[in-house]
Amino acid sequence: MATKKTVEEKKLAPSELAKFNNYIDQQDLLLKEIGKLKLTETQLVNKTIQVTQAFNKFKNELQEIYGKINVDLQTGSFTKIIEYEPNKED
Repeated sequence: MATKKTVEEKKLAPSELAKFNNYIDQQDLLLKEIGKLKLTETQLVNKTIQVTQAFNKFKNELQEIYGKINVDLQTGSFTKIIEYEPNKED
């Protein structure tokens, strides 16, 4: 025959229950904040990709106008990049 187990129900003291719930609330809040940060991270990564693509397009437009150049970011002046190809001896 199977034996029947009885469970004696006891309660935490009110201060213990409050402390217990406080920790759970803190964990929930922190996990929500982590979720928000992950979302913000994803949005910032996507924005960075968009800015990089726009910048690359702009650099290509400048290259079409001026050729390959180095730009001084302080003054806006630029110098052309001269590419030398080595002589091939046959």
